[in-house]
Amino acid sequence: MPRTHRRPLTLLALLVASLLGLVAPVAPASADTGEHIASLSSSAGSLAVGYDHGCYLRDGLVYCWGYNSYGQSGQALSVGGVSWPTVIPDFSGVTSISSGNGFSCAVKTDGTVWCWGNGQYLATGQGAGVNNVPTQVGGVTNAVAVTAGYYHACALKSNGTIYCWGQGDEGQIGDGANADNQSGVAVSGISTAVAVAAGENFTCAALADGSAQCWGGNMMGQIGNGSTTSASTPATVQLASGGSLSGAVGITAGNDHACAVTSSKTAFCWGADYNGMLGSAAGTGSSTTRAVQVRASLNSGSFANDVVAISAGDGHTCILREAGTVSCFGNNSYGQIGNGSLSGVANLGPIAAAGVTGMLAVGTGRNTSCALNATEIKCWGEGNNGQRADGTNVEKSGPVGVYPFVEQSVTFGALTDAAISSGTRTVSATSSSGAAVTFTSTTTSVCTVSGTTVTYVAPGTCTVRASRAASGIFVGATDVDRSFSISGNKPTARTSAATS
Repeated sequence: MPRTHRRPLTLLALLVASLLGLVAPVAPASADTGEHIASLSSSAGSLAVGYDHGCYLRDGLVYCWGYNSYGQSGQALSVGGVSWPTVIPDFSGVTSISSGNGFSCAVKTDGTVWCWGNGQYLATGQGAGVNNVPTQVGGVTNAVAVTAGYYHACALKSNGTIYCWGQGDEGQIGDGANADNQSGVAVSGISTAVAVAAGENFTCAALADGSAQCWGGNMMGQIGNGSTTSASTPATVQLASGGSLSGAVGITAGNDHACAVTSSKTAFCWGADYNGMLGSAAGTGSSTTRAVQVRASLNSGSFANDVVAISAGDGHTCILREAGTVSCFGNNSYGQIGNGSLSGVANLGPIAAAGVTGMLAVGTGRNTSCALNATEIKCWGEGNNGQRADGTNVEKSGPVGVYPFVEQSVTFGALTDAAISSGTRTVSATSSSGAAVTFTSTTTSVCTVSGTTVTYVAPGTCTVRASRAASGIFVGATDVDRSFSISGNKPTARTSAATS
C-alpha cells in the first residue's frame, strides 16, 4: 500500500526528509557538473547533508555528525547524537557519499557501494535492521556516485545506467514495478545518465543530452512531467514555458520538489512550492508540475545565471553561485536560509547566506544548510541533534553555525650537531592531530632523508623539514625546519695497490 504523502504545510512535526541528490561527472558526459553536495571534486573534499545528520569526505575517509539513533553517523548506537564530525572507523577508500533519512551510502574506489544506518524498507540494502557499520550493497558494481533518499537509494554506474534499491511502493526504484528491493535493480530505459538524485518518494536523473527524467511519487508534481500521477518508469521533465528541460548537468531532489542546474548556469525547480522553495514567482502556490526558472534574487525580475550547484532540502533550497557565495530560498523557521533571522515567512527568491563566501559545495538537510570550502564547513539552521557540526546540540541558538577545520601543529625538537663519521641519525616528531609526520631534507647536498633516517653526505649545515599534510578534518600543519652542523671529513674508501 503506498505511503500517505505528508505535506509539511502546517505542522513542523510532519516535516519529511531533506534528501540529497548526487551529481558526478562520469564517462558518458564531460560537461561541467552542477552538483549540489557530495561529489564536487575539489581539494576541499565532499559534503553530504541528510535529514538530520551530515557527512564529509576527505582523503578517502568519511566523517559524520548529527543524529545517530540508527547509526547513520557511523558511530555505535550508544553514542547518541554526534555534534562534531567524527571519522567512521575502519572505512577508507571512499570516493563519493550521500546522506538521506537516517542512513548514508558511499562509493569506494573499486566501484562498490556501502550503506549504514536505518535499513527500514531495505534502504541500506541489508534488510530492515539498524547497522552503524558500512556494509556492501548487493547487485551494484562499477558505481561512480550514490544518492540516499528517504527509504531508497540509487547508484550511478560508469556506463551511465542507474541501479536503485529500498522502498519502491510509489515507483521510486524505476524498474516498472512498485516493490521493495534489497539489491540494486536497473532503472528502466536509462543508459546515459550523468547525475542522479533520490528524493522522499521519487528519483530524478540528468542525462548526457541535457534532458532530465524523474520517476516515483508525484502528488506534488515532483516528477515535473505536467501531471500529479505517479510513474514507475522515467518521465521527461517539462518546462512551464513550454517544451522540455534542456542543458541539465546537475540535479537534486528534496522532500517533494526537485531542481536542476544547466550548462549555462541557470537553475530550474518543480514540484511543491508551499514555502517558496522553487525560487520563482511563476511557481508561487501549492505546487508546480513543470519546471520554472529560479530568479536572481528575492523579488528580482531577472533570472539567476551564475548557479554552479543547487541543493533541494525539505522546505527550502540553496544555490552555490559562481563567485563562491550561497543563496537560499523557502522556509526559514530554523534559520536555514542563513540571512540572520529565524522568520518562518516563505522567501520566494534567493537570499544571500550571511558570511558564506569562497564555497565549493552546498548541501541542505531537513532544516539545516551547509557549505564547504578548502578550510571550513559552515552550517546554519536547526542544530538540536548536532546537525550544524559546530560541537553543540542547541536548537535555534543562531541562524549560522560555523565549523572550521581543525588546525594542527608539528612538534619537532632541536637537533644536535654531529660528526660526519657517524654516518646517520634518526629523527622524530609528532603532530597535534596524532597523525604521522613526514621528513625531507632541504639541503640534499649535505644530507638526505629516507623515512626517519638522515644520512650525512658532506660537511655543512643540514636542514631537516617535518611536515604534516591536511587529512580529514585537519588542515595542513606549518612545516617545521631544524638545522644542525655536520663536521669533519667524509671518510674516503681505501684501495689496495695492485701487486705483480
